[in-house]
Amino acid sequence: MYNDSPIKYERQDKLNRTKFAQSVSKSIIKTRKGNNSIVIGLMGGWGTGKSSILNLIENSITDVNIVRFNPWNYYSQQTLFTSFFDELTNTLPLNNQIKTKFHKYKNKIYATGISLGSSVVPQVGAMANIISDSEPNTLNKIKEELNVVFKKQKKTVVIIDDIDRLNPDEVKQIFQLVKSLADFPNLIYILAFDKNYVNYALKDWNMDGERYSPSEDFIDKIIQVPLTIPKIDGNDLFSIFKLKFNKVLNNHDVDVKDFNIEKLYLMWLSPFFKTIRDINRFCNALDFYLYSVDKEMWIHDFALVTALQIFAKDIYEEIKQNEDLLTGDFEAFKGDIDLINIEKGNLDNFLKILFDNDNLSHKNTIKQVLANLFPKVNYVFNMSYTPNSELTIKKEHCGIMQKEYFDLYFTFDNTNSLSKSRIDSVIYAANKDVGDLKNNLLSINKIDLIDSLINQLHYHFYRFDDNGIKNLIKVFVESYKELFPDEPFNPYYSKISRAINLIYHLVKERKFIDEQLFEAINGCENNYFKTCLISDLEGTGLLNDELMLKLKKDVSKFLSDYFEKTNFSNIEHVRSNMGFWRNFSDFEVTNEYINNLNDEDLISFVSEYVERDVFKEKYELKYDNLSYVVDLSSIKERFLKIKKSDEKYDDEQVNVVALFLEEYHDN
Repeated sequence: MYNDSPIKYERQDKLNRTKFAQSVSKSIIKTRKGNNSIVIGLMGGWGTGKSSILNLIENSITDVNIVRFNPWNYYSQQTLFTSFFDELTNTLPLNNQIKTKFHKYKNKIYATGISLGSSVVPQVGAMANIISDSEPNTLNKIKEELNVVFKKQKKTVVIIDDIDRLNPDEVKQIFQLVKSLADFPNLIYILAFDKNYVNYALKDWNMDGERYSPSEDFIDKIIQVPLTIPKIDGNDLFSIFKLKFNKVLNNHDVDVKDFNIEKLYLMWLSPFFKTIRDINRFCNALDFYLYSVDKEMWIHDFALVTALQIFAKDIYEEIKQNEDLLTGDFEAFKGDIDLINIEKGNLDNFLKILFDNDNLSHKNTIKQVLANLFPKVNYVFNMSYTPNSELTIKKEHCGIMQKEYFDLYFTFDNTNSLSKSRIDSVIYAANKDVGDLKNNLLSINKIDLIDSLINQLHYHFYRFDDNGIKNLIKVFVESYKELFPDEPFNPYYSKISRAINLIYHLVKERKFIDEQLFEAINGCENNYFKTCLISDLEGTGLLNDELMLKLKKDVSKFLSDYFEKTNFSNIEHVRSNMGFWRNFSDFEVTNEYINNLNDEDLISFVSEYVERDVFKEKYELKYDNLSYVVDLSSIKERFLKIKKSDEKYDDEQVNVVALFLEEYHDN
C-alpha cells in the first residue's frame, strides 16, 4: 500500500522539485538580516507535495536556525499558541534570561486577553499573578525587548505546515501570530497552505480593528513572498503512476495481455490524477480490491470501475444499479432498427439524467470511460458500433459489458458468478481429464451458469487442444440430461443448440480433421444430444460424406429401436426425435410408425405440432412440419372417424382433432 508520507531526501524526488527547493533555500540564505520578519507563502492544493518541498528546503538550508512547527498536532487554541512559543524558545540557542522574557511575553498575552482569531483568550488567574507590578506591564514593552534579542540572533527559519488542516479559528490564530505577535526581526516564516481553504477561513475577518474582505487582500498583506507549488509535469505523473500501477499488477500476478497501460492512463485515467495523492488513493484501492477478486475479471475494466468508485461515487452507484440497460451491445439487433431505437431511447434517457448535473466533475472524462466500458453507451454517445476486434477482446477477458460478469465488478462476493478462474479451470480440465471436466461443468450448472460458460468458451477456442475438444464432446453428449434437463432442441435459442454451436466453433477454428471428429462422436453413447449434434453437423463440411453416412446409419438404428421399444407416452422430445428419425432414414419409416399408433397416441403426437401464435392470440397447427414425417391425408381419415365415434375423449384431445380438421383443407 502507498502512504502519503512526504519525501525527505533528494534521492526520493520523482517530480524534480529539488531544484525549486534549492532555489528557495538559496534566497533564504542570501537574504540580508533586517529589522523585520519575512513571510513566505508556499501555496498549493491538498496532495500537491507541500510537505515534501518543505523537507527539501529544510535539507538545503545552511547556517540558519530552523524551527519546525506543525499546528495540527495541538488540539486547542491555547495549547497551539503556547506550543508555538515553546518550540521557538526550545529550538533557538537562547540563554535562560531570554527564555524567561519569552515566558513573560507568553503569559502577558494571556493576562491581557489578546484576541486570537474570532475568540479571546481569557485571562488565566494563576498565570496573570506570576507577573508582578514592578515588572514592565505592557505587552509592547516586552516585545520591544525581544526584538532587540532577535536583531542580534542569526536568521531563523520557522516552517509551519498543515495550516489547511486547521479549523477556521485556528487558521486565524496562526496568521495573527505571524502578523503581529511573533513578527520578530530576522525570522523568516514559511507557511504552507491551500489558498482556497485559507480564503474561506479568513472570510470577513476583523483583526485588530481592521477588516479584511475579500480575504485575498489579507493574504497579500501578510505574505511578502508568494510561492506557488510547481505544476507537476504530465510525464512525471505518468511515470509515477506506471511505477505504482505495475507494482499492483505484480502483487497479483495480473495478466496484461491485450492491455496497454499508457493508453489506459492517457485516454481515461489521467484527468482524475491531479496529484500523487490521487494516484496513491487509486492504486491503494485497486490493490486492496484485487486481493478479493484476483484474476476474476479484466484488469482494464476493473481499473476504470475503481476510478469511478473513487472519483465519481454518484456515477458509480448509478451504474451499479442499471445492469440491464448497460450490458450487451446493439450489434445483435442490427437487423431490427425498431428494437435498437427502443433500447437506445431508454439508455439515452438514463444517460441524460445521469449527466444533468452542472456540479459533476470530470463529466467528459466519465462519458469517455462509460463509452469504453459499455458498447451500448458508445453507440449512444458516438453513433458508432464498437469494432468487432474490441468486442472480442472484451468478451474473451470477461469484460463488464457482459451481463454474466457485471456483478463481479461491484462486489467482493463472486462465489456464485462465472469468474475467469472458473473458465480457466474448465479449459484445463478439458485438456487433461474428462472426469474433472464433467465435475467442473456439473458444479457450474448447479449455480445455473452453464449457458454463460458456453457463451464465454467461444472466445477461448485457441486454448483447447485436440483432447480438450474430444472430452468436451463426450461430456456434453453423455451428461446432457444433467447439464440441460428437459431441454428441447431448438436450432436458434436452446441451451443444447448453443452447446452444439460451441462444438462446431471449436472444431472449425482448431481445424479438427474429420476423422478426429468422427471418432469423438462415434465413441459416445447414442442419445438425444448425439442425435441433435449429428443433425446439426450435416451439411457443414466438417465431416466427409462417407463418415457422415456412417453416423446417420448408426443414429437411425438407435432411433428405430428407441421408438419401437419405448411406450409412446414415455418417448422424450417426440417432435424433435421424429424429425431426426425421418432425416436419418426416410419418410416411409416414420409414416408407417405414426399410422400404427392407437387413436389416443396419434392425437398426442399431433398435439406436439400445435403452437400458440402470440400475435394472433390463437393456436395454430404446423402442417408443414407434420407433413415432413407423415401423410396428412391418413391423419385426416383417422381424425374424421374419431370425431364421429362414440369414444369419450377429454377436451384437449377434442380440440386437437377439431383444430387439425378445421384448417387442413387449406393445405
